[in-house]
Amino acid sequence: MDDERLRASVIVRVMEGRRGLRIQVVVLGRGQVCEFHTWEEALRFVRRTTSASGLR
Repeated sequence: MDDERLRASVIVRVMEGRRGLRIQVVVLGRGQVCEFHTWEEALRFVRRTTSASGLR
């Protein structure tokens, strides 16, 4: 591997409660927290967020 560095770190939390399934994605370094109701939405967001800088 070249001298590439992975720059985006995310934490994914999955919660089930009265309002149904909630998927929370935290983008570390930015302090950005987004909540989704489907995996498709959450994965689309993670791919878009990490496409330029890589995923850690």
